[in-house]
Amino acid sequence: CKMEECVLPEPASLCLLGDGSFSRAELLCAERRILSRLDFRLHHPGPLLCLGLLAALARSGPQVLLLATYFLELSLLEAEAAGWEPGRRAAAALSLAHRVLHGAGSGPEPALYSRAELVPVEPCMVRAALRGPAPGLAAIFLKYARPQRQGTSLAAARLLRHPPAGPP
Repeated sequence: CKMEECVLPEPASLCLLGDGSFSRAELLCAERRILSRLDFRLHHPGPLLCLGLLAALARSGPQVLLLATYFLELSLLEAEAAGWEPGRRAAAALSLAHRVLHGAGSGPEPALYSRAELVPVEPCMVRAALRGPAPGLAAIFLKYARPQRQGTSLAAARLLRHPPAGPP
């Protein structure tokens, strides 16, 4: 069939269809063939890639994505955030950006992480954004203060101090 005409089964259906169909040795052999074909070029998805995927799934607008990217970059400089996996950091940045721009109760429902899992990550991003251009850490703040980035760092601090009201 042509690629655009193919209907792919759901992952859960594939698991049921394949259950018990292959031995462990056959699966390992297939995995080796796939990895060889890819020339073993695999990489760990970083937080920015995760953010792009999550923002696309949430149908986030460009302003939300820009603010979330700012929060995400700030978190890379925070020692506290070093232990958080890239997807969790990205989900927290996106959730925070939605709330900052559109008020409490707005934004996507967390799909990968519960609200409780995101809550500890967000204060780190908020503190970093409110700190502003701290000595030795000003590069990200200044990068996002530029007109090409719509003064996002300046707007973020203002919005964090005076958040908009939630949706009606």
